[in-house]
Amino acid sequence: MVCRTKGGRDAGFVSRDAGAEIEFRSVTRTFGDVIAVRDVSLRVAEGEFVTLLGPSGSGKTTLLMMLAGFLVPTGGDIRINGASVVLRPAHKRDLGIVFQHYALFPHLSVFDNVAFPLRLRRMSGVEIRTSVERLLELVRLPGLAARRPRELSGGQQQRVALARALVFNPSALLMDEPLGALDRKLRAHMQEEIRDIQRSLRITTLYVTHDQDEAMTMSDRIAVLNEGRLEQVAGPAELYARPANAFVADFLGDANFLRATVVDAGAGQLVAVTGGGLRVTVTATRPAGPGQELVLVLRPEALRLLAAGESDDNCHDGVVEGALFLGGLTRVRIRAGKELLTLATTRTPLSGHVRTGDSVRLGWSADAVVAIPGDSPPPSP
Repeated sequence: MVCRTKGGRDAGFVSRDAGAEIEFRSVTRTFGDVIAVRDVSLRVAEGEFVTLLGPSGSGKTTLLMMLAGFLVPTGGDIRINGASVVLRPAHKRDLGIVFQHYALFPHLSVFDNVAFPLRLRRMSGVEIRTSVERLLELVRLPGLAARRPRELSGGQQQRVALARALVFNPSALLMDEPLGALDRKLRAHMQEEIRDIQRSLRITTLYVTHDQDEAMTMSDRIAVLNEGRLEQVAGPAELYARPANAFVADFLGDANFLRATVVDAGAGQLVAVTGGGLRVTVTATRPAGPGQELVLVLRPEALRLLAAGESDDNCHDGVVEGALFLGGLTRVRIRAGKELLTLATTRTPLSGHVRTGDSVRLGWSADAVVAIPGDSPPPSP
C-alpha cells in the first residue's frame, strides 16, 4: 500500500508490490572491430536477483550499461516490462544504479546525496525528508545524515549510494561491482546486507561482479559471460554442480579436469578411460557412446580418502605429492596413475595425518563426475 499526500504524490518511500521484468533479446554491442557483447538473450523475472559474472572483458558491464541507457546496442532489443527501451533516454528508464566508486557528491551531506534524485523529481520538502529518513533507516545509517562522504567509511559510503539508488522507488536496481573497493570482511558483510534489502523490497536486481563467491552467495541465478558470449544461466547450486562447459566449471570454483575416452556405455552409466590411465565410472546425463572424447570435471571436495575396507563407485590408489592446511580445510594433491588430482576435505582422522610420499586410496561417486563434450577444452593447469 502507498500513502499519498493531498497532491497525489507518494509520501515517503514504499516498496513496489513487484519489480520490473527485464529482457535482453539477441543483444550485440561492438566497439569498432571489437565485439564486446555477442547475441545475448536473457530474461530477469520480477523481483529476481541475477548476477552477471565473468572475467574482465567478458561484456558484463557493457550489458549493464546498455540496460541503463548509457550505451546503445549495435543489434537486438532490450525490454522493460515488455516495452522496448533502446530509444528511451536513461533518465526515463526508472532504474536505480550503484557504481563501484559510489559517485557521491563530496560537497553534499549524506542527506542531500540521498535526496538528490527526489529534488530532480521536484518532490516537496516533507516528501523528501520522509523518504530519505526511511532509506537511511533501511541501510542502517540513522544519525549520519549531516556527515559528508569523506567522514564515512567505505561501507558507509556504499550504503549511501545504495540509499540514493533506491530512494525514488525505481522499478529495478543495477549494481556494477559495488563492493570492489571494500576489504574482504566488510565485503562479506555488505553482501548479506544488500541481499536482505533486495529481498525485503522485492526489487528486480541485476548485479555485475567478477567475484565467484559473491555471485554464489547473493544470486537467485547467475549468468556467466565469456568474451561477450553467454555461456550458461542457472541457479548457483546447479551452475556449480552441473556446469555446461569447461570454462564455467573452471570459473565457478576449483575442479579437476580429466580428458577421457568412453569405452563402455549403458544402464545410465558411462565408463571412460583418462589419458593418464584411470578408469572412471560416470553417471550418464547426456548421450555418449564408445570412442567419444569427453572432459570429466571432478570437484576437489567430491574426492575422499578411503579407509581400509571402504569402497566407492570409483576407487584408485595414489601417492600424496603435497598437503596444504587451510584452517578448516585441507587440500591434498595425489598422483593416481599418471593423473594429478586435488582433494579438498575438512580435517578428518585420515586427512589430518597425510604426508608427502604417503600411499593412499581415494574414491568418489559416479554422480560426482560431470562429463562435458571433448570439444570444450579444459583450462591450462
